[in-house]
Amino acid sequence: MWELRWVLLALGLVLIAAVWVWSGRSTGDSGKSDRSQRRRVSREEAADSESGASAAAEGESSAEAVAIAGDDAGNDNDAEGAAGDNGTGPAHEQGAAEQPTAEQLAPEQAAAEKASETIDKVITVRCQTKEGTMSVEQVILALRAAGLRHGRYDIFHRHAEGTEGEPLFSVANLTEPGSFDLTRASEATTAGITLFMVLPGNGDAVERFDMMTRTARELAGELEAELYDESGSFWSIQRERYVRDEVILHGLKHEKR
Repeated sequence: MWELRWVLLALGLVLIAAVWVWSGRSTGDSGKSDRSQRRRVSREEAADSESGASAAAEGESSAEAVAIAGDDAGNDNDAEGAAGDNGTGPAHEQGAAEQPTAEQLAPEQAAAEKASETIDKVITVRCQTKEGTMSVEQVILALRAAGLRHGRYDIFHRHAEGTEGEPLFSVANLTEPGSFDLTRASEATTAGITLFMVLPGNGDAVERFDMMTRTARELAGELEAELYDESGSFWSIQRERYVRDEVILHGLKHEKR
């Protein structure tokens, strides 16, 4: 009887030991499984992170590409605008169409632009009174007395004797539009007159200049006026000599062409 008990006790101990060993192995396997699962999860998270980073990088690259494309488009537009501004685009064509007409220039330059397309220089002497205005009728009488005739562009011209071609010099009205309306001469006033000649022009330039300045002094005496240059400075003897030298120099250069 005691032997049976000892046998059963021994079997119980063996069973307990087996259970204990099995439990430890199961726990170890479970721990290994947990660690393996955690490592797998970590690897998947790392893969997801790398995938997210790659997607973000691609998104940033795309955004950067879009931004660069936008900048390039803006630069192209700026370049087109610059092309228009520097004289090669529509802006230049519009600006060219808005160039001032001959009527918008100074009276003597307007008439000169109409008179010739090959003008190198315009020599100008202005005749004005200190009071500021003079009678147009009185001016016309003085011009006719000095040998000038009303003609093309409604201004006065001095021609060579017996000719009707290009004038030696001309006289325009300083009051816009620069012409003389003979039908209203008796009631009109003017700020003055301007005598001008164009270079190269018709005939000897120095002789024409001397004739023009001589006529200007006669008109100034008749109209009780003063003479000025194109900038409004007083027409002194020194100024006249300087301009005469310019006329001579221009003639020499013109002969060499």
